[in-house]
Amino acid sequence: GYSTLGEVYGSLTLDKVAIQVGRYAVNLPYVNKADIRMIPQTFQGAQAIYTLNTSWSVGGGVLTDIKARTSTGFDSMYAKAGLDKNENVYMAGSLYQPEPGTQLGLYSLHAPDFHNGMFVALSKRITLDTDKYIQFSGQYTRQESIGNELDGDFSVDHYGARVTWKKDWYSGSMAYTDYPEQDRIRRPWGSSPGYTSIMINDFDRPEESAWLIGGTVDFTSMGAPGISANVKYVIGDTPDCGMSASPDRDEANINLKYAPAASKLAGLVLQLRFGWGWEEETCVGGDDDDVAEVRFVINYAFVI
Repeated sequence: GYSTLGEVYGSLTLDKVAIQVGRYAVNLPYVNKADIRMIPQTFQGAQAIYTLNTSWSVGGGVLTDIKARTSTGFDSMYAKAGLDKNENVYMAGSLYQPEPGTQLGLYSLHAPDFHNGMFVALSKRITLDTDKYIQFSGQYTRQESIGNELDGDFSVDHYGARVTWKKDWYSGSMAYTDYPEQDRIRRPWGSSPGYTSIMINDFDRPEESAWLIGGTVDFTSMGAPGISANVKYVIGDTPDCGMSASPDRDEANINLKYAPAASKLAGLVLQLRFGWGWEEETCVGGDDDDVAEVRFVINYAFVI
């Protein structure tokens, strides 16, 4: 076991500007907590967010160091990426959200001599009735090497689409993602924002396309407040032969969640997660690997 101080920061709000400096959690595309295995990454840097109005905010920041999930200290951003240089990473973004479920997000990243990245996400919710809606979403990633190209010469894209529906105590979703290039998406500082990224696999390999179907049931209306269950299944397809050859993958997830309704236990969340992954060998043969994982997570959020 190990222990370390992951977050310590100062924040200041001046009218419409919020400033934060220190070591803190970041939740952005490709730069985030990566806490799918329960221990979050944190970062060292500074950021400022300007709120134009109740629907629109813009911001920017710089990150110098990162503490990985199993690390006891902070390393430079480029060391974590395996790059032979020490540079800061710069980010800027905008989020426009006129109503719940409807939004447009734009995000850019600049890593000198490594790459420039751009991510766009949009969604539109159509309310059909009380507690009943359908929501359409899309996402796009562009990454391109720059300068001295410390990680090689690359130019890659990612596309995603999703439809989600909800009615009373249940909801469902279908999603599709595509990574059409023969090179890989770079994400040394966080997990993939792709709609088909789930418990074990991200389904973001070169030339990989994937489909997801999922559903959630909330048992509160059935006399079990705070209990819900989520099921997801993803089918991933990649070339069987050639430069981008890798095993086709399927993955199934079950997530059982309990958030006690009692006020004395507010902030406590228990999760029991199951994941199964299956692979089909490529034309080379013998490169398939099946996995199974079980995770029990206890989260408790409280204010000091």
